[in-house]
Amino acid sequence: MKKNEPEKPNSNEFRRFFGFFYKAIAELREFLKYSKNHRIPWKAFSEFKPYYAYNKLLKSPAEAGLPWIAHGSFVYLENFLEPKMKVLEFGCGGSTLYFAKNGCDVVSIEDDPKWYFEMAKRISQFPGVELR
Repeated sequence: MKKNEPEKPNSNEFRRFFGFFYKAIAELREFLKYSKNHRIPWKAFSEFKPYYAYNKLLKSPAEAGLPWIAHGSFVYLENFLEPKMKVLEFGCGGSTLYFAKNGCDVVSIEDDPKWYFEMAKRISQFPGVELR
């Protein structure tokens, strides 16, 4: 480097610094899009986190291990759910995995044989889950 030549910024620091702002702006844009059509604007704040968690993953609820329910219901469920609760559900999937990961005892009734065997593989590590 020459004596009067300015020092180049470290590219990793540059990416890290602007990456934070890019992510924050992307989340803000997504929130504004979400809250614009929300029925109760102030509730959009509490329901945005699960909404964004679902949509940024670009996975099905079963792949993500999340229940396929309305975002407001998910917020309620997060505050209500306790380990060792007993859950009966019709149709297994992301909610089965979600309840199992949160320590609940789950009985899930599934009518599709292919999906039954697919989910049986996924829940084999959770002793408190029974598929029928």
